[in-house]
Amino acid sequence: MSEPYDSAPHNSEPPESEPPESEPPAEDRSPALENVEFAPYPVILDPAGPVTVVIDLAVSGGAEPYALLRDPVGKETELRPEREATKAEEVSWRARHEIPADGPAGRWLLLVRVAGTVDEIDFAVLGAGERDRTLFTGFDARPRRVWAGSPVTFTGRLGVVRGEGTEGLAGRPISLVFQRQDAFSWEEAAVTETDRAGAFVFVAEAEDTGHWRAQFTDEDDDGFAAKAESGARSASVLVLAPPVPPPPAPPEPTRKSKITSYSVRPRTVGQGGSITHKGTLWIQASSGGWRRAANLKIGAQNRKTKSGTWRDHPGSATTRDSGDFTLTSSGVPVPRFWRVKFGGRSGVKWIASGYQEVGRQS
Repeated sequence: MSEPYDSAPHNSEPPESEPPESEPPAEDRSPALENVEFAPYPVILDPAGPVTVVIDLAVSGGAEPYALLRDPVGKETELRPEREATKAEEVSWRARHEIPADGPAGRWLLLVRVAGTVDEIDFAVLGAGERDRTLFTGFDARPRRVWAGSPVTFTGRLGVVRGEGTEGLAGRPISLVFQRQDAFSWEEAAVTETDRAGAFVFVAEAEDTGHWRAQFTDEDDDGFAAKAESGARSASVLVLAPPVPPPPAPPEPTRKSKITSYSVRPRTVGQGGSITHKGTLWIQASSGGWRRAANLKIGAQNRKTKSGTWRDHPGSATTRDSGDFTLTSSGVPVPRFWRVKFGGRSGVKWIASGYQEVGRQS
């Protein structure tokens, strides 16, 4: 069963997926290393054989990265990242390095140069059994589809492996991180702590479509592994958060109106004098017939010639219960062609009467 949408405006729902947008080239931004990901996380030596570490680099600005890996004993290995994929503003590059079973555990250093700037990134390689192994269970987001800016609740549990099961870890800091659909880098959105059972809850606003995950780092305040447990990352979940659509346009008027028995008196008047308009306003009924329209505004208009532009004249009148109206226009210019107009209302089209000429009194 599909999930309901949260906070859906205008009685509408977000789409099941968002249409692809035209993406600007990744070269449009200044060259920079935006993000580094190591997998597996954590990296733990395996007595049974080598461990392959996959290093993903997110680079903006279209530059090619150069990478060097230095192990705890000072041995350096040049990496050759290969271009993997491109999104709107970033390019993903991937390198691999194999650590043998008897490789050194401890602090490893990755150096990445992008367009003359070198970034240094520490990561830990753990010996087998060196740390208590942690993992996330039950990480989820509800709802999975919302309008942009709506709240989403993220829940899960952090546990330490004990035999064939897990034991909840209390009081551990958990980060909620987000990866936009059009990017490879991850951004921290919130931080919380686990409760006594190792459970945690986040409520965050989903501003864009993208992936979310929970992280528990094995780093201390100095940026290097120094805890009793290994770090962990949850599986990611995709939350669709398309932009809120604009409000619907007002419905097109469907019913007609008409003005009958229009007259204007006197037909000649001195410049700046007064004239009186009379007539009856009708509105088409739902049944298709016509009914007299009460309590609606009528205004007057004039133009110099038969093909000129109609201009509103100050003043208005309200129709009576019978639909009849009497509108007096003062300070009128003459000679002119005159008519009256009903401006319409919700579901009812506007209408103007036929015109009559008022001449200048000699």
